[in-house]
Amino acid sequence: MRITIIVFIFVLQINGVGISTTSSLNSFQRYTGKSVGISPMSPKETKLHFNCNGVLAHVYVHKGHTFKKGQLLASLEYQDVNVPIMSAVFYLDNARESYVVVKTQVEKKALPASQLELAKKNLDDAEANYKKSLTAEQNYYLRAGANGLVIEEGVKEGDCISAGETILTVKWKSGNKKRAY
Repeated sequence: MRITIIVFIFVLQINGVGISTTSSLNSFQRYTGKSVGISPMSPKETKLHFNCNGVLAHVYVHKGHTFKKGQLLASLEYQDVNVPIMSAVFYLDNARESYVVVKTQVEKKALPASQLELAKKNLDDAEANYKKSLTAEQNYYLRAGANGLVIEEGVKEGDCISAGETILTVKWKSGNKKRAY
């Protein structure tokens, strides 16, 4: 009996007595950006974003502009990038210097060999940290992965943005990969 009533109510909603399914799907897509059966954007459109937080320094393309593969589309303020890189360079230089001093002392038999292993581990950690900071620097720039057209701008220059926040909505030219780097 309950199943019959639920089916009857559902049929009434589909026939226009309640909320129609297409209008509810469209409103769901409009407010959440997620599709349920129908894509809110064509398959050639993509929302581009940064993978880190920061202040949007510059948007190089605007609504209606075309761009080419590899072109710089937007960037975050660079001063946010300099601090971790400078810190990593400082620690890398200190680790290298420490390793050379310890190696010399071990060769002179003034220190045990275990100290050299510890210095080597510190040097390896500093090199890994330096490489990680260089990789993080690349996240501060948004480049086009293919040719395309800017459909919409999500934020303005000077805005604080979070990782994943839409910067630009773009339409890719046919036959291109749909990604940015």
